[in-house]
Amino acid sequence: MATGAESGISNEDFKLSLDPAAYEALEKDFQEVLQELVGEQSLEKFRIEFEKLHKAFKTSYESEKRHIMGAAKVMQEDSKNIALMR
Repeated sequence: MATGAESGISNEDFKLSLDPAAYEALEKDFQEVLQELVGEQSLEKFRIEFEKLHKAFKTSYESEKRHIMGAAKVMQEDSKNIALMR
């Protein structure tokens, strides 16, 4: 069975566009900003839109992780099948 290195697959092939640590930092920043907006009636519309953007950002990030994991799995399966055919 070929390993990732033997099959030409590396972790660099499956890198997220945003480092998990950077994602966590943005998540923390979102929570801090949200806390500051709570109770500010004049910024209520902004808070609602900010939450919508944050939700879309989280959904996009989670989708990217699922797609990258799926692509890695397919490439590993392909590598195994190619090795078996040799």
